[in-house]
Amino acid sequence: MATKENLIKPLRRLLSLIAPLAVLIQLSLQTTLVAYLQTEASENLGAPTLSATYSVTNSVELSWTEVTGADHYDLRVWRNSDTGWELIGVDRYTGRAYIDDTLTANRPEYFYIVAAMDANGVIGQWSNQVRVVASERLPAPTLTLSEIVNTTIELSWTEVTGADRYELWA
Repeated sequence: MATKENLIKPLRRLLSLIAPLAVLIQLSLQTTLVAYLQTEASENLGAPTLSATYSVTNSVELSWTEVTGADHYDLRVWRNSDTGWELIGVDRYTGRAYIDDTLTANRPEYFYIVAAMDANGVIGQWSNQVRVVASERLPAPTLTLSEIVNTTIELSWTEVTGADRYELWA
């Protein structure tokens, strides 16, 4: 007679095999989409170099190098496999920087790419892919000068909940 536990064990084993496979499929799909976008590019426009600077909670500043012959740029974000690569910013973005303030704190990750486009809308080569992980910013500690003796100073600062370490720059 089959017990409940005997029926559940094979199901658990099957699920433990399916979960990693789903992650691999998602990563493969993302890589395939980037490869597809890359192969559809014009050889006349080079690839910009993309960089990201996390500025404040839920915000990242993206900037990229100028591409000779570019009329405007196509900036895309990958938030999840349901939406795939999404156009962000405006349709004919002429600047070389963009602030994405739609990040969700502690979300696993975001990926960004950018490509130059000529005046006819022909897209150039895609940039490097930049990965961003949004997280809550910790508040700054309060720094206090406690004592000065000869050429030595004593500094102290308030504890910040959630801080793993502190950096002191002189």
